[in-house]
Amino acid sequence: MDGKLKRDVLIIGILVSFLTPFVRASINLALPTLAVEFDLSAVFITWVSTIYLLVNAILYIPFGRMGDIWA
Repeated sequence: MDGKLKRDVLIIGILVSFLTPFVRASINLALPTLAVEFDLSAVFITWVSTIYLLVNAILYIPFGRMGDIWA
């Protein structure tokens, strides 16, 4: 693998490491507004944050494996 590809993979990894918690914090900040706008209960609105976390956790393994194979 050439140096440019390694650098690009590193940059993508750094961006993803920053964006995942950033988006999670943004979702948590938007939860009260979503609850009011869509008239959702507190129990239901907590699922929004939980589902985002679960999807990220589920996708880390296959995408990590793809990174191992191709990078």
